[in-house]
Amino acid sequence: MKQILFLLFIPIAFQSCKSSTIDEVNEDINNSEEEISLDIFPETVDVDSVERTDFVLTLESDFDLENNAIYSATMPFAWNEIKSIINAPLEKFTNSELEILNQTESYVDVLNSEEYDVNAEVSEKEIRTRAFFRISLPFKDPFTKSDYGMSFNETQVESFGCIGYHRYCRINYYNNENDFSISLDPKDKAHEIILIMNSEMTTSLNTFEEIFDYYVDNKVGGIGFEDDDRVDIPIVEFNLEKNFQRIIGTSFISTDTMYNVTEFYQSNAFLLNEKGAEVESEAIIEIEEVVEELGEKPKPKAMIFNRPFFIFLKRRKADYPYFGVYIANDELLKKVDD
Repeated sequence: MKQILFLLFIPIAFQSCKSSTIDEVNEDINNSEEEISLDIFPETVDVDSVERTDFVLTLESDFDLENNAIYSATMPFAWNEIKSIINAPLEKFTNSELEILNQTESYVDVLNSEEYDVNAEVSEKEIRTRAFFRISLPFKDPFTKSDYGMSFNETQVESFGCIGYHRYCRINYYNNENDFSISLDPKDKAHEIILIMNSEMTTSLNTFEEIFDYYVDNKVGGIGFEDDDRVDIPIVEFNLEKNFQRIIGTSFISTDTMYNVTEFYQSNAFLLNEKGAEVESEAIIEIEEVVEELGEKPKPKAMIFNRPFFIFLKRRKADYPYFGVYIANDELLKKVDD
């Protein structure tokens, strides 16, 4: 059965360098030849031009196990700022993905406040929020890059790993060669990079949340490496952006005010190799209050009976009038001089 490698980049395992200056970061990098560069991501590509990869908005969002899926907490961070500014319940979403984003709580406390930025621009009718983080996770001791790479789904790819014990690699659980998990430990001991593989996951395990729950349920720890145990991991690198056209133009309501989504953008760049991991993510959301356009002031109604007309007298509860007059000329009308 085809093997699918799931790389779960758990936000709680991230450590940001954004609270430091670029000079401080570069100084830290220069202190170790093994640390990774700040300029290591490939050129940005629109994810819609990549046939079998897409972003998901939340850990709870469905995705097709036949395609790559990418999640980052920046989108929930940016949306939570929208919610905080409106400060009232949001409802009647015309897009189901946006409704899931509004309900999610899985992003709460995944990063410390100094590890990411969220800011907002608020005008009379518009709210624009931006969330961003840049996080470096170098290994203290690098892993070994393979000279020949590895075969992934019959494609030869670059890889790295180890044979036998490595002080910065841990086995979380091992059920069989198609169902296992390891963690890679970066220099910052408070964080970890978790990798999970299961080639027999059922269609019910089609969200990051469900897959991570599976990991938690199976994690036992304390499993040691034998001399001939082998770890081989494909090198992962991408720099993708997406304008969510299926969400732009949709709407929701808060306290009888309707809002349209006018911008919904995310970029995600990631690298995992023998030296460590680095991730950069940005999300931008803009909404606009819908104002009912006022037309021209209506022309005043002229109700002047100066042509033939009818008069009826009718009891309110009767089906028909009890008296009727049709005025066709002035004979029955009182003249001014009378």
